[in-house]
Amino acid sequence: MAITFDSVNKWVLLPNVTSITAQEIYNVAVEWSETQEGMDDLPPLLSTGFAPLGGGAYSDKIFILNSGWKLKPYSGTYTLTIIGTIITDDESPREVPPDSGTVHFVYQVTSQGIISVTGSGVTQQDKQDIADLVETQTGQPIKTKVNPLPADPAKESTVTDIQVQTTNIELHHIGRVKMEGDYLYIYDTLNQLIAKYKLNKDSEGRIIERVPQEL
Repeated sequence: MAITFDSVNKWVLLPNVTSITAQEIYNVAVEWSETQEGMDDLPPLLSTGFAPLGGGAYSDKIFILNSGWKLKPYSGTYTLTIIGTIITDDESPREVPPDSGTVHFVYQVTSQGIISVTGSGVTQQDKQDIADLVETQTGQPIKTKVNPLPADPAKESTVTDIQVQTTNIELHHIGRVKMEGDYLYIYDTLNQLIAKYKLNKDSEGRIIERVPQEL
């Protein structure tokens, strides 16, 4: 079951899970805001943070429930862990009770994050998006060092280790996001365009792929 939205009550309806990330909720909210149904309302969530701290460290992303939107969990009695920082824009509670049962929310947050494009949990598309954004902002392609695959034939399917080396790269805070036609535009907090994506959809009009575009 996917994340859905009740625009009448301003509820972000969470699926039947015991753990979910704030980033995942935000990503789906952005996609919903670009649909015909969501365009008539203010975005359920906004984002800020991700400020450079030096030494490759960045501040935590903060996701803001906007204009009265609340998280509503799936019915049942369980503990739901939200990984990431979610707040409201008016200091009100972040969630409403389920239709039945009792759900205990646990917000698992960190004080800072480290940007890395290697290791588990990072997809090839994530790496490509980061490389494209770096090249766009600096005018220089990202430099990579590729370690060779092991000589042992039994290990030929091992994924190549990629170490990405970057210097003097400034990542802007994420600001507003908008969609025009089949294109998604992302701006920094100074209203400068920092990324553009082509949104490919399936036969039912659902977004299934985000393809980086040249600015």
